Amino acid sequence: MVHPFTPTARMMISDEKRPAPAVASVEPGSDLTLTCAVRAFPPPGEFTWFRGSGEILAGGGGDGGTARKSRFSISTRRRTQTVVDSSLRVRNVTSVDTGRYSCLSGSASAFVWVRVGLGSTGRCVDRGPEVLPGLDCAMVVRQDYCGNRHYARLCCESCSRAGFDPPDSGG
Repeated sequence: MVHPFTPTARMMISDEKRPAPAVASVEPGSDLTLTCAVRAFPPPGEFTWFRGSGEILAGGGGDGGTARKSRFSISTRRRTQTVVDSSLRVRNVTSVDTGRYSCLSGSASAFVWVRVGLGSTGRCVDRGPEVLPGLDCAMVVRQDYCGNRHYARLCCESCSRAGFDPPDSGG
């Protein structure tokens, strides 16, 4: 008999059996498959996928289903009595697909930062704490403040590693 336990989730890139890195790099034009494995009892019923704070709908463009039909597909399969996988496939990735991807099922969630393209075009370093005492660049990344040009400049290295274009690269 299996007793209820705290649900856990882990994110994997493609069909690999190891957890995804904190930031995954993907080549433009390739296909990206993210797999979210949730271990729970009773097993999870539904999975929801997000890019940033927006829900990804299968068959859509990742922005609520309004762009480029069929670029996104989602499949779910039960592996064992306590493990269910949900896979998100993004076809023909471009730089607009860069961002934080997360899955949610019940109370379990996992995420990965995806960066489309090669590394940054220039060397940048975090200057936040020296310019603004108390600024925590890791928190800037966690709170999704890298889209703010001011924070992106102060925390350039951390934001670049998280998949954001360096602020002075024109992107």
